[in-house]
Amino acid sequence: MDPIQDLYTFVETTRRGMDTQTSNIFAASCGRWLRYYLFLQIIRARFAQESEAYTTEIYQYTERIQRSLSSGPRNMAPEEWQELQHIQSLEQLIHLEIESFYTFAKILLDRIADTFSYFYSVPLRKKDHHTRNSPPSLKASVLIAGPWLSHLIC
Repeated sequence: MDPIQDLYTFVETTRRGMDTQTSNIFAASCGRWLRYYLFLQIIRARFAQESEAYTTEIYQYTERIQRSLSSGPRNMAPEEWQELQHIQSLEQLIHLEIESFYTFAKILLDRIADTFSYFYSVPLRKKDHHTRNSPPSLKASVLIAGPWLSHLIC
């Protein structure tokens, strides 16, 4: 499954029957979805690298500390303190990626909600983007787009 191709298929399928101006506005709006989706893919890749580095370093650090504590409590050596600071900086990078993912995922979902709200004249309340009272055509479009969105978390 190629999520980008799925998005193009969704856009082309949905654009059928629209006049030219509406079709172009819809395509441009969905193009913004792709922008944020690609940002999320970059963030996921960076997170994977940073998480792997952190896991490796924290495991090695823990092993060394446990071995050194076998002789009893002691003060940290300067190089151990530097290593711990390095590990903490890796933690910060991981948390940055998590927060970035959340921020861009929220933007993407807001842009998707804005698109459907505009094209189906459904007013959205800021914290309530459900479709309980929405037209059937909107519900169908959300179902079509749903599989594409699932790629964000897989």
